[in-house]
Amino acid sequence: MLHVVYADAVGYSRLSFGEKERFDNALASAVSSFSRISEAVAKVDNGDGFALAFRDDPSVALEAAVSIGSSLANQGLNPVRFGIHSGPAFLRPDLSGSPSLTGQAIEQAQRVMTLCPPGEILLSSAFASMVEAYPEWKVRLSLGIVGRIKDGSIITVFRVRPSDQPRIILLGHPDKDQEEFERFLSDHSNKIEVLRLEPDLTFATLGEWQKKQSEIDAAFIVGESQELDLAVAWLAQSGIPCFSALNLPREIPAEPLQLDGEKLGESLHRLVKNFCRPIIHRPISVGPVPADSPFYIRRSCDGDLENSLDKKESVILLRAPRRSGKSSLILRGLDYARTKGMRTILIDLEGADRSVLTSPEQFYRWIIAQLCRDEFSGADTPIWDPDIGPNSNLELAVRQILGGTHLLLVFDRVDRLWDFTHRDDFFGLLRSWHNRRAVAGDSKWAGLSVLLSYVSEAEALMSEVNQSPFNVGRRIDVPPLSRGEVAKLCHLTDFPRSDRVSELTSGQPALVQTLLAAGLGSEPASEIVQALRDSPYFSSIGFKLQGDEGLADACREILNQGFPNKPLLTNRLLSLGVFVVHEGSSLIPSSPLMASFLRTTLGRPSGRSR
Repeated sequence: MLHVVYADAVGYSRLSFGEKERFDNALASAVSSFSRISEAVAKVDNGDGFALAFRDDPSVALEAAVSIGSSLANQGLNPVRFGIHSGPAFLRPDLSGSPSLTGQAIEQAQRVMTLCPPGEILLSSAFASMVEAYPEWKVRLSLGIVGRIKDGSIITVFRVRPSDQPRIILLGHPDKDQEEFERFLSDHSNKIEVLRLEPDLTFATLGEWQKKQSEIDAAFIVGESQELDLAVAWLAQSGIPCFSALNLPREIPAEPLQLDGEKLGESLHRLVKNFCRPIIHRPISVGPVPADSPFYIRRSCDGDLENSLDKKESVILLRAPRRSGKSSLILRGLDYARTKGMRTILIDLEGADRSVLTSPEQFYRWIIAQLCRDEFSGADTPIWDPDIGPNSNLELAVRQILGGTHLLLVFDRVDRLWDFTHRDDFFGLLRSWHNRRAVAGDSKWAGLSVLLSYVSEAEALMSEVNQSPFNVGRRIDVPPLSRGEVAKLCHLTDFPRSDRVSELTSGQPALVQTLLAAGLGSEPASEIVQALRDSPYFSSIGFKLQGDEGLADACREILNQGFPNKPLLTNRLLSLGVFVVHEGSSLIPSSPLMASFLRTTLGRPSGRSR
């Protein structure tokens, strides 16, 4: 796995011999002067450009592109464009014996580079997802821009920009009445980042927009289309000024943009309020639904959870695959519990590093740290006693906060523990709290309710049934959306094809959200999957399957046979929402769209699809 920088000198072939020599010398100097060039495992000369490859730290590749590009720009030489991608590659000696590169990483980096304007740096979505972990680079990543490369496929790329440059999104094609508007924006290009997205490509970046929408200052539509309307809706839902540049006058007022001391969106709002109409939408987002959102659809599980909280059940179990609406249900459960006068603590195992989950002591210390954040202060903070073991330390911490107001303790994503042997000790401790509550006279534990959120059927991995909380708790299944519930959500978003949406998604809530937000549903499943491959719903699954051959093989096996033979890998696939249990024990893809996605990602299997 390498991080590859592919660079190309714009207009190199038109340079004279002397100009080429000057450029080559300057490039060699810029590369050699990069402070971390010694970390490159390959340096490849392509004649009119070059490629560099790095291992481990992805930020080094980005630093190299910025350093080399700045060095050449400062000398007034022909601009260089960069494409960066992370992926598998082979290091092989060339004819001179120097390390050379072949494979997907350099090929994709070159494709990304072909979309890059002169003097800029574009990143593949795979590479951008890595460098987002570095705060100094995250603020400089532009929104995902969709482009079509030479083979006709569509990819999403990210631009590296100055951190203080405001940005707007411009959607669609201008007609002659809108050319003046575009010229106005172009005149301010030194102050504004204008992202042009073609109408037929906008849907593929909706997921990336949603993740980064707080960084957008304004959005404009030029032209009319349902796809453009839906795209801007994703931005408008967060209060970002969004405008339609329809019926513009022939001349744009010459009022300059005042960017100092105010947000660009406010200045643009004043500029266009008299001749651009604001966009008014009924947008829908993908992910956990806010408590006050009109797009939350109550299901039977909502009433079941509220009833369990009213009864202060000892153990409450929420069982469903990922992206099935558990997080939204938990948020409402916590809110409902607080209205009933309960204290609530949410411990989300999604936020725990794998290194924390691997070590029993670190895991229990991490849980106690979550309790301390909400319940302890100063001298009351529990002290870890190494002589009594992790379970006893956690129990003492919980005992300290019991009493008085009833406590709802929520553990979300406990299925992340299935790979570790100390899961039995942890869940056995939870079962012991339930048992003590049932014993007359141990009234302190009567003030505790524990809610566990996990993937379907994962509890079968418990080695000791009598020590499991999963066979004593109040089980609440989180079902897919029914046809009627999908129809209600479609009505709220003015989408006409509810039957088709229900059929394609099998009612999977996050997939329904993704389809409605993108305005898709009437197209064939294969085309929808192609359009949404870069959406958060599919891209995270694809990343895991492509990065873990064992998981991919288990997926192929289930697709071919319908029955799992590898319990741990099967439960990971259930956790991802890739499969659902069908007719007792067999597994099938969770929806027709998922079946189509798996065929295109893993190759077309022989076997059944839902």
